[in-house]
Amino acid sequence: MLLPLKVAHGVRDGSVTLAFRRWRKQDVEPGRRFTTAAGMVRVDEVTVVDAETITDDEARQAGWPDAARLRNRLNPDESLPTYRVRLSWDGEDPRIALREDPDLTDDDVAALDARLERLDRASSEGAWTRTTLDLIRAHPQRRAPDLAEMVGRETAPFKLDVRKLKALGLTRSFAVGYEISPRGLAYLDRTTLGRLTDRVDFPQPVDSAATLAYRRSVPKVLSVLALLATLLVAPAAHAGDEQPQIEDYASYEPQTTCHPKPRVGTLALAQWLKDELGGGGGATGRSCGGGASEHKDGRAIDWSLDATQKSDRKIAKAFFDAVFATDEDGNTHALARRMGIMYVIWNDQMYSAWEQFEPEPYLSSGCPSKKKCSKTLRHRDHVHISLSMKGAKAKTSWYAGGYSRAAIHSARVTW
Repeated sequence: MLLPLKVAHGVRDGSVTLAFRRWRKQDVEPGRRFTTAAGMVRVDEVTVVDAETITDDEARQAGWPDAARLRNRLNPDESLPTYRVRLSWDGEDPRIALREDPDLTDDDVAALDARLERLDRASSEGAWTRTTLDLIRAHPQRRAPDLAEMVGRETAPFKLDVRKLKALGLTRSFAVGYEISPRGLAYLDRTTLGRLTDRVDFPQPVDSAATLAYRRSVPKVLSVLALLATLLVAPAAHAGDEQPQIEDYASYEPQTTCHPKPRVGTLALAQWLKDELGGGGGATGRSCGGGASEHKDGRAIDWSLDATQKSDRKIAKAFFDAVFATDEDGNTHALARRMGIMYVIWNDQMYSAWEQFEPEPYLSSGCPSKKKCSKTLRHRDHVHISLSMKGAKAKTSWYAGGYSRAAIHSARVTW
């Protein structure tokens, strides 16, 4: 069960005690504990209710101003049962205390040795755990794509592996990159298996400019707005096909090349938006010169919707609900990740993959203030979507997993 940042903090401070969801089947059981950005949350009670009987008081206990707005954010499929989930805060995330504790016994070190060896044996990459720990130790707070490049790996599986080390309390994450935790440093100093930095010279990636650009781009302020994801049907895989592995959240990739025509994946996604949801505009390119823009290397869509029109706001909502939904395997923001969406800007809000699509206020650098900013620069007359390079080239799992080959072929012909 996912809780937006604002709701998770509300559970922690006691202002939020309820959540409402429409599920095909009950997703949580009483007594279950799960991790949120604000610590551990416990499910105390799960009850099926009639959505129309939800009161304003219950809505406020769920973090909404009134019942009407809460109902508007539920899954629109009214045939699904509505669940009222009573929640309570259940303490700090134990991983935080674990990673900050450097006092390891001999048994602790032996247990970590055994666990890392099991991870190595289970991986198609071979022995990766100590290489990765030493890599992070040598390059703290370095972009994950840079680290992955140093050891010849793809970024997404590399980041998934780092999460396994984090779960053991050996690393901690930052807005950019990772560091070895105090527990991890103590382990590396005491393990009898030795440190790989004594015999491995990690090559330096050449794209240091991208690292600097990424650091400058990382947002500093998180919005307190909440997005409650509801499912729309994603493009289905062909019968008998296995669903491809989902990508990790896209990192920021600034424009570094000139490609003024939209790329094939950009064209295909733009066409899907119009075919499935409506609206106008589409993939747009720009001549190279001046400031950087994903429009100038074929990775941007300007999807025409008018924020002053209720019908267009509904279309935008359907899009956000679809791409930010959690899939049946528990993958958060599943379609957005599979499509390779890097960020979206719409109606004075920006949703960035590197912030797990938490909405934040947006003001164009060309505007002194919102009042003196045009409708276009405020993105109130279009939705801007920037893609990762893999997404723009139709090399993410959304395309491989069954998106219409005819549409991709059509996009190639158009391009």
